[in-house]
Amino acid sequence: MLPDEQASSKQIEIWGGLAGVKRLHLAELLYWSAGKLIIAGLCALHPEWPQERLEMETRRIFLRAGGDSGTFRKAACGGCRG
Repeated sequence: MLPDEQASSKQIEIWGGLAGVKRLHLAELLYWSAGKLIIAGLCALHPEWPQERLEMETRRIFLRAGGDSGTFRKAACGGCRG
């Protein structure tokens, strides 16, 4: 994990003070926001792609995000131009 990807002590304190349901809700909002940002970026890179292709590529990027810490960033920043 890169230094800027690590939670600060203040962030940990805030998240720790939230109820589990609230943390889950916020995580879900972040997930959907990330998906929208990925689709917007892919659309800018590939304006010719139909919506189905954008959604398929977004799912692929999310699936690859569980690997090494740089996988998500590489995929989201043009790794598909390969």
